[in-house]
Order: sequence, then structure tokens, then C-alpha cells
Amino acid sequence: MAGKNRGPWTVIKSFLFWLHKWLGLASALVLTVVCLSGTVYVFRNEVVELLNPSAFKVEVPDTEAPLSLEALIAKVSEASGARPRSVTLDPRADRSWTFNVQREGDGRRGSNLYVNPYTGEVLPSDHLRGNDFFFWVFRLHRWLLLDTSVGRPIVGWSTVIMLLLIVTGLVVWLPKKWGKLKQRLVVHWRGGKRRFTFDLHSTLGFYSAILLFVMAFTGLFWSFDWSRQLIYTVLKVEAPQRGGSQAAPQRGAGLDRNQGKLALASDSVQGLEGAVPVSFLTYAELLAKADSVLPYKGVYRLTLPSPDAASFQLSKSHSGFFAYSGSDQLELSRTDGAVRALELFRDKPLNEQLAASIKPLHTGEIFGTFSKILYFIACLIASSLPITGFILWWWKQVKGRKKA
Repeated sequence: MAGKNRGPWTVIKSFLFWLHKWLGLASALVLTVVCLSGTVYVFRNEVVELLNPSAFKVEVPDTEAPLSLEALIAKVSEASGARPRSVTLDPRADRSWTFNVQREGDGRRGSNLYVNPYTGEVLPSDHLRGNDFFFWVFRLHRWLLLDTSVGRPIVGWSTVIMLLLIVTGLVVWLPKKWGKLKQRLVVHWRGGKRRFTFDLHSTLGFYSAILLFVMAFTGLFWSFDWSRQLIYTVLKVEAPQRGGSQAAPQRGAGLDRNQGKLALASDSVQGLEGAVPVSFLTYAELLAKADSVLPYKGVYRLTLPSPDAASFQLSKSHSGFFAYSGSDQLELSRTDGAVRALELFRDKPLNEQLAASIKPLHTGEIFGTFSKILYFIACLIASSLPITGFILWWWKQVKGRKKA
């Protein structure tokens, strides 16, 4: 008789609990692997830099300033046998600068060379410690170490299930009476092992739900073509052509575009075809102009122009513990430093900002180190949820058998 008096909300919650339980059991193993590998990958760049100080850290001379960018470009060109396509300038004085070159066999993204800005020395970075491990973690996270045609849809559909688990879990978590909300917001350490495990699952799941939903939703971007198009449709932005870059390149990542030949000096350009006379401003003068337009401490990413190009393009993004990942785009005249184009990230419509931030929203780089710490904690919780959920289900099965 009691079952006949159940209200519609109770029936809905019972169904969602049933759905949450069986979807969780079906995907527990895959989601544990995907979330745990994502946890490990969050601080990949920091770990690789820590393991390879000779490639990323440099000694700062007492009196010397960095060499001119023209001189550094010439040294890199001579050492690598290839013209740099771009350079990333780290604002920290004791860090190397990253030059991207494309040599035969490098592929579309080219190779990154780490250079001491005070001496022009190309630092040893052919076999960075930790890179192989994190590439293995990346493959585990994206494809479960399987062929992409197999692993990609498995991870993709498990991600869809994760979204359903988050939504159903939140609904099930809601107490029948708001007076009991406080009890749902804390972990009861002395309530016995079952209550403790239940709180680890439900309470920690509640606190991490928003971040996990963002991770899962943006993760679908790389899972299916239809999910990628769905994200762009929801954001009401036009999908870029495949092969283009939808996010600003990060330190250690290759750039996709080759902007042509390289400028090696301020008053003459020494290319393979010979000297090309020009009367352009030096890179130092152009960067000084850029600093006046974008007056904040940040990372510069310069696309090196062809010798006779009349303009110079660069991007700048904030650096620091709490730094938004969006970059500002600037184009300057090489003859007088006049601003030809300026696109500030903060002035873009919100939907375009979100579309340009899909990758940092997924990886946790959206607000620099601050958000990466939050993502690390949320991913660690997500890795535990399938385990605590399975334990709760198993205890209930054991209890049911004992009653029988």
C-alpha cells in the first residue's frame, strides 16, 4: 500500500537512482581509468619542466640583458638548419624561450627548441624525461591504449554516461526535506564505514559535480564529430575548418602555421636567397609598442614574418598563479609600429570566448595554476566515485543475500 501512495517526485527519484546505479556499474572501470589518467595529466607541463631543468631553466647574468631577438633567430637558424616559424617568450627571467622550427620529417607541428635567451645556446631537449610517460597517459586517457577506432568511441560513450551520472546523481542527492540539506553537505567521519563511504561518494560527488560536468562536456569535443558540431551549435559559433587551431598554443606545443621566411636583422634580412634591404623596426621596438598597447605581464607568442612583410602579428596571454588562458591578438606595422589590428579577448562575446576556451576548460588551464589545482582535486574525486559506488552496491548485495 505504501508504494501506491508514492508521489511523482519519489517515483522519478527512484527511477533516476536505478539508472544512476546501473549506468555507474556498467562504466565504472572505463571511467576510473579515464579520470585517473586525467588526474595524472593535469600537471604534465610542470612535471616535465621539473624533471628537465637543463632545458627550461637558465642562469640569469648579473648585468647582461637577453640577446636581441634578431640575434637569437640567427643562432637558432644556424644551429637547426631551419628557419624558426614562431617564438614564445617566457616573462620569467630564468626560463628559456621556445622557438618552433619545421625540419624535414618534423611533421605539421614542427619541433620546439628551447633556447637560452642570454647566450643563444640551443638547450638539449631531444629526449625530455617524462615525455614518454605522459604520452602513454595521454593515450590511456583518450583511447585506453587501444586503436583509435576502438578506444575513441568507448571513451566517448563513457563520457556521455558520465554526464548522465552527474545529472542523475545530483537529483538523487537532493534531500526530501531541506532541513536535512546540512547533513548532505558534510562527510561524517564517525558514522561507520558504510556511512563514511556513502558520504565520500555523494558529498564529494556533489562538490565536484560542476567541474566534472565541464570536463565531460568539453571532453566530447574530441570524441565524436556530431558532439563537436553540437558544442559549436550550442555556442552559436561557426565551426573552424578541421586542421586549424582552436586554441592558443601552449609552451611546449607546436604551432600549426608557417608564416614564411624569417627576418634575421633589423636593417637587412639574410635569407637563403640573399640579403633583402628593409627599413623595419627591430623586434625590441615592436615589443615595446606591444607592451604599451597590452600593458600587463604575460607570455608573448610571435609569428615570425617573411622578410618583406609589412606587418607583424603576435598574441599575448596573462601569466601567473591566477591567469586567464584567453589571449589578445595584435598586428603592428613593421615600419612605424602603428596598430593595424587589435582583438582583445575580453571584448569578444561570451559564446566566442567559450568556443576559444574549449581546450583549457577541459584541461583545467582556464584560470592558470589556480584552476589546475581545482581540476586535479575534482579529477581525483571522480576517480574514486566509481570505486565507492561499486563498494556501496556490493555491500547491499551481500546484505541482501544474508537476509535471504
